[in-house]
Amino acid sequence: DRLNRVVTDILTFSRHPQIVLSEQNINKLIEELLTFLETSEFTKYKVECVRHFDESLPLIQIDAEQIRQVLLNIIQNACYFMTNRPVRRLVVKTSKENNLVKIEISDTGCGIPPENINKIFEPFFTTKTKGTGLGLSISKNIVKAHGGDIEVRSEINVGTTFVISLPIRKI
Repeated sequence: DRLNRVVTDILTFSRHPQIVLSEQNINKLIEELLTFLETSEFTKYKVECVRHFDESLPLIQIDAEQIRQVLLNIIQNACYFMTNRPVRRLVVKTSKENNLVKIEISDTGCGIPPENINKIFEPFFTTKTKGTGLGLSISKNIVKAHGGDIEVRSEINVGTTFVISLPIRKI
């Protein structure tokens, strides 16, 4: 299973994401993913999930499956790095800023050491014992293919926040 996942990740990383855009409600997409994760990752890692959705967001043009994969990668990492933490809280927030929809995913994990913060999007970089080091690289490629951006802020022993910015395209 692990070898299969590594090969799949390498193949996904090596090809340029082909996005198929459709009009989506990003809050609905995120809520569906979080509801699914409540029965798996959140239960397994004993994570409390808090939602702060801007209900006035417009529909946006995205490849729903690929954006779902980006969110899943980030949230699964957050859950993993909250293991053995006294507070395990994930906060997912959506907002609009200028012509962008922003998705913030914050955790109360161990944080990313300063010497690693610039490496996390590099292929094959990982600090997980069973990680391939491709999840965040693939995620960044997907977000960039959408014309968006992904940023990270982190503080040791406080947590990490990923901010995904996606353009609002006129239809």
